[in-house]
Amino acid sequence: MTIFLIKRADFFCLHCNSSRKILISFSLRLLHTSDWHTGRTLYGHHRYDEFTAFFDWLHATIVEQQVDILLVAGDIFHTTTPSNRAQQLYYDFLCRVAASSCRHLVVTAGNHDSPTFLSAPRELLRALNIHIIATLPSSPTEEVLVLKNQAGAAEAITCAVPFLRDREIRTATAGQDMDDRERDLIQGLDALFHESPAELFSFF
Repeated sequence: MTIFLIKRADFFCLHCNSSRKILISFSLRLLHTSDWHTGRTLYGHHRYDEFTAFFDWLHATIVEQQVDILLVAGDIFHTTTPSNRAQQLYYDFLCRVAASSCRHLVVTAGNHDSPTFLSAPRELLRALNIHIIATLPSSPTEEVLVLKNQAGAAEAITCAVPFLRDREIRTATAGQDMDDRERDLIQGLDALFHESPAELFSFF
């Protein structure tokens, strides 16, 4: 789940009848994508050519549309142990995006991803303005990323929440029924996010 807030949403809209166009212009261009499932096979057949074509298309779209921020919301890989070729496709794409006009890339882990695997190069990728949120941090404020423009000014923030596993939200107890588990899940989520971090609105 990714909640995105834009500091400057400068836009204008011409409300016209159906015979005229409605024109909208934004300060930032965001592209949201998810569920790549890189490395997934189809009836035992590898699909690397398809994934290569997809990444080529996505990179070309980012360049053509001059995307400022790319959001990838989970399931980057299909398994927790992706093949070397799948990893190569992923990291090659990250490098190409980092060299494009896209200033930030935010990646959150999905239920198919290995949090440990995605987090391993996190600090190195941060130098390329690639932000990886793969595990539940010790504080919700760590999920709040302040994204800055070329001048160093904050222009947007993202609250990047990875896939939350049951063990991260509640403690299982023997003998619980469905109602008990649902109640514990609600209470666990409330305990995690009951306060809105001050960072969320401090730069507006």
